[in-house]
Amino acid sequence: MNKHYEEDGRYTEKEAMALFGNNLSKLTKITCYRENEYWSSKKKAMAFYKRGCKECDPSSSEWSRYATIYTQLKNGANSASDHDGDDYGGDFAIECY
Repeated sequence: MNKHYEEDGRYTEKEAMALFGNNLSKLTKITCYRENEYWSSKKKAMAFYKRGCKECDPSSSEWSRYATIYTQLKNGANSASDHDGDDYGGDFAIECY
């Protein structure tokens, strides 16, 4: 198992498949840079992406990625992606700060 899970509850897709098989519905799925990762809880995923917003320059594309994912989760989604239509971030009213 990778060090991420021990630190923050995050699994790579390979790890999640090995541990949970096809029963991944218990985990929160995040797609970022077209890579899937799975979290042991939505709360942990939200904390990670909110922290990412705080640590990035608000004018950067990285901030937009974190903000897009955080906002989707905050608005009730059980899975989220950094891609929201044609751009990253959109006009979300988020509470990253």
